Amino acid sequence: MKVVAVALHGFRPFRDRVVISLGPITTLVGKNDAGKSALLHALNAFFNDVIDEADFNNGFDPNAPITIECSFVDLPEKLELEEGVYTTFLDENLVDHQRRLTIRKSFSRKSLKKPKISLLVNDYAESQYMNLCSLREADLNKRGNEVGLDLKKSGAGITNKSKRAALRAHAEAKGFQKKVLEIEPAEVLLRILELLPDYNLFQADVRLSEEETSFQKEFKAVVEMAISKIPARGDVEQVVEKEIDNEVGKIHGFLLQHTDEVASLKARPSFKWKDLVSFHLECKDNQGASIAFGKRGSGLRRLLMVAYFQYLSQRGRSGESLMNYLFAIEEPETFLHPGAQRALLGSLEEVARHAQVVVTSHSPVFAGGTEIPNLVLVRREGGRAEAIQGQNLDTLRVAEELGVDPSDQVFGFKACVFVEGESDVYFLTKAVELLKADGCVDATFQEKGIGLIALGGGDSLKHWIARDCLKKINMKFGVLVDSDRKNAEEEVPTRKHQFKEKCEADGGVFFITRKREIENYLHPAAIYTRDGAPPVFDDFSDMRALFGDDVHRAVGRMNATQLLERDVYVRDGKESHEILEIIGGFLSLAG
Repeated sequence: MKVVAVALHGFRPFRDRVVISLGPITTLVGKNDAGKSALLHALNAFFNDVIDEADFNNGFDPNAPITIECSFVDLPEKLELEEGVYTTFLDENLVDHQRRLTIRKSFSRKSLKKPKISLLVNDYAESQYMNLCSLREADLNKRGNEVGLDLKKSGAGITNKSKRAALRAHAEAKGFQKKVLEIEPAEVLLRILELLPDYNLFQADVRLSEEETSFQKEFKAVVEMAISKIPARGDVEQVVEKEIDNEVGKIHGFLLQHTDEVASLKARPSFKWKDLVSFHLECKDNQGASIAFGKRGSGLRRLLMVAYFQYLSQRGRSGESLMNYLFAIEEPETFLHPGAQRALLGSLEEVARHAQVVVTSHSPVFAGGTEIPNLVLVRREGGRAEAIQGQNLDTLRVAEELGVDPSDQVFGFKACVFVEGESDVYFLTKAVELLKADGCVDATFQEKGIGLIALGGGDSLKHWIARDCLKKINMKFGVLVDSDRKNAEEEVPTRKHQFKEKCEADGGVFFITRKREIENYLHPAAIYTRDGAPPVFDDFSDMRALFGDDVHRAVGRMNATQLLERDVYVRDGKESHEILEIIGGFLSLAG
């Protein structure tokens, strides 16, 4: 299940009701104390019932509750309200008018730890037909009797589900219309809460070390898996320590990409059967001194977070489930240099393929890497906070607040080409060198004075800001984005075509790859597999998942003939070469 929208009213600076939508990665930006973190803590209140008196807005009606709503999509296909009888959220009128599961929690000052839980559903307002899922068999029979239906019969195929269906059919026959209602679910419906995502909050003012609940929680899954594999409890300690240490070793490998200060990282588990297992990390530095990782400096502990999310992204790529997680991170850029920030963002993007991520940030790296629909500007004036998103978002204002200045990158070039990532920059740089050496083009991008700039996803903030900047200084530009198609029949997303039209209207040259991504143009002979077997892939394979994040570097082992073999396609009965056309189009920008 994925959260598509969250609404809150009366929580901290949000005196007025505010609604924001969430995507795979959502970035909240704004000045200090604007209310960004309050949104993350509101989600924590919803998922974990963590709230106190200080969370009530000072100017709010003292008798009014704080309300927090979350709307979910990607709902389970089957719902079991009666043992062995399956139904769906839609059939049971448990979704709203947009076919989303919307749950509201209301926290009163008198009952902070036990919020009132309700569902916002599209159901019949007439009392005989409303909230049927909360009724037992006797109550359903009574409702049927009230409207002239005999529901007391029993036998094969007669269940509470069939009785509810009969009542709804009767309401429809009478011409009653459904409305969005707030209903209080009975105990049987509260099982829905067990299906919600697991919410993990990484707070900026709390040490992100191995002692944090969210960190321990991931490893509890490893512990449970290890325990399930052994026949007797007496073997647990040895097996669990080995399993945990194996996973910690993977994180250490990623940590070494950012620092050489930790020569080894070993898990030392302690066993408490009531809570299964908790552990601390003990590391040795290059001088052999051993110290608990939680006692190391803040910068190094933040690098552990980078390594941790790299580990999670690898788990996602290997097929291990991260489907029911929502990770929230306050200011992930804290104590991280830009290179480590980009590494963390890359891992979060990978995690977001399988789970959801929401961050607060002051960093252009995170805001600039977020697609416009998933960027939220939080402002606070006169003690009241608001969240601005979508068509009302002024991206220039966001850029100015974050210090994003595209002119730092574009000045000094005759033209600029914007691509999605550094791997695209590398591929095009090597490809144009191959084509020039073979006589297919007469110059490289560098020789033409054309800059290749990686800006993240095609819809990112940085692209739109850069495009406006280029417009003002009358600089020619081009754009290359991946089609992201997973098969030949899949259409290129409409937003990419709209993006193309807007850029071309401003005089830009725009290309969308025919294949899934730029790595699909690599020649098999240049790709090294981990086991030495011949690489197997097609035009729509996920190349990074198959061959690793550095697969794009295989272009450096190719020649022009191999490149032209991989980019060939037929148009109007004639053979054409896509990469050659793209490079030629970009080179023409400089005359």
